[in-house]
Amino acid sequence: MTMTQSKSLKDVLYIRCFAVISLVAWHIYCIYICQGYADSPMHDAYARLFSFLTPDANMPLFTFLAGYLFCYLLKTKHKYPDFRGFLKNKVHRLLVPFLVLGTLTNLTMIGRPLMDFYYGKPSHLWYCLMLFYCYVICWLVEKFGGKKWNLILCGLSCGVVFWRCMIPLGVNSPLGLFLPMYYYCYFYIGFWVFEYKEYVMKWIGKYWLILVAVNFYLAWFVKPRLFLFHCLSYILILLYLANKLELRASTTTPPRFGFSLILNSISKCSMGIYIIHAWIIWNFTNIESFHGFISEHFLIFPFICWIFVFLFSWGATHVLIKYTRIGRYFLL
Repeated sequence: MTMTQSKSLKDVLYIRCFAVISLVAWHIYCIYICQGYADSPMHDAYARLFSFLTPDANMPLFTFLAGYLFCYLLKTKHKYPDFRGFLKNKVHRLLVPFLVLGTLTNLTMIGRPLMDFYYGKPSHLWYCLMLFYCYVICWLVEKFGGKKWNLILCGLSCGVVFWRCMIPLGVNSPLGLFLPMYYYCYFYIGFWVFEYKEYVMKWIGKYWLILVAVNFYLAWFVKPRLFLFHCLSYILILLYLANKLELRASTTTPPRFGFSLILNSISKCSMGIYIIHAWIIWNFTNIESFHGFISEHFLIFPFICWIFVFLFSWGATHVLIKYTRIGRYFLL
């Protein structure tokens, strides 16, 4: 890995900003695709659009980025040399928000079943618990088992994704223990891609047209059993484009209007945006008096709602981080 690659993580900045913006969009538009307003005249159009733009890959993408950054911290920065310090950090960063904010959001989201906690899925905060499991598994296996065992676990996780897509049944497990089995492949592939970033980028640069063609084919001919390949082709294309932007940014003068500041702010606030936006969308769309309005205005409502919810979540997170200790503790 070159010095430039090891020091700069602007590719992660670009992808994280794109991912959080597209996640807000998906959670709004999916009410017309797979939730309460799926009988909308725009159902097919929205479903097709998002199969191209973000093929239900937001959470796999975030998980991939987590593994990618974890490799950077572990291999390049040599962070987390002892398990006690590592575990303390992840409990603070992931388990505490999962328990505290998960409880608050679950209790204040209209019609949310309390049993979700038993299954490790209090509202949308299940992601924090899943990521905690992935970090701990990866650290322990890297420390005591080595790369071979992590690759085996990754392969088993790929098998779980394949099985889950072939048998579309809801799978709940106590304390969300099924979640890392499904997502670990994305986490470790991100870890592996960073470790061999130079070679991966060369490979993608050579075959990027094939990757794009595969992604478009899988988006058009939606095949659940190929979901893993669809996600990975999509993620690798984004990573390649982000690396191109990173290289271009390193050789040009930064724009004066503070575009980098905006990207840094969105990236810094991504955790808060993730937590706040889903709470707003869930509660607003579950107010019975708004159902008619949402159903009738299926063109303008999701777009305006997307802009408003994103800006509000971003602004609220920025204020909480800047002016409150609680915000800095939970959202940074």
